[in-house]
Amino acid sequence: PQAVCTRLRSLLAPGGMLATTEQPRHASEKDAVAMGLRIENWMRAAGFSEFRSETLEFKGLPAVCVLGS
Repeated sequence: PQAVCTRLRSLLAPGGMLATTEQPRHASEKDAVAMGLRIENWMRAAGFSEFRSETLEFKGLPAVCVLGS
């Protein structure tokens, strides 16, 4: 996953933003938040520096969206 973030970072225009959403199956909100933190760590290691995360419910299950620039 970190290699994918690194590749996507290299394709973005300067100041570009990557948004990714994950909805773990059969997961709790705690699980979704933990996945969001893992994604943020992969993005940080790839060179992203500013982050925003949002957790929301979609079709009865929590989903997390992580944005990084």
